[in-house]
Amino acid sequence: MLGSIARGLPNIDLAAVAAPGATQIRATFTSSEAARIVEAYTDGIKAVLNLAIAGAAVSFVLSIGFWRVVSMLSAASGARE
Repeated sequence: MLGSIARGLPNIDLAAVAAPGATQIRATFTSSEAARIVEAYTDGIKAVLNLAIAGAAVSFVLSIGFWRVVSMLSAASGARE
C-alpha cells in the first residue's frame, strides 16, 4: 500500500499517511490526495483478501488429498479385520 502511495503521490510523506489512520484521511489530505490514498488502501485490502482466498483454496485441496489417504487407510485396515 505504501509503495502505491509513494508512486502515485511522490510529494506525500508516508508517515503522514500512516499517522492519522484510515478514518482521518479525508480530514487530513485534499480530496484528490485522499482519493488516491483510499484507492491504495483498497488495493492493499484486496491483496490481503486474495492471499487469504488462495490460502483457503490450497488448504481445501490439501485436505481433500489427506482425506482420501485416510479413507484408503481405513478401508485397508477394515479389510484386514
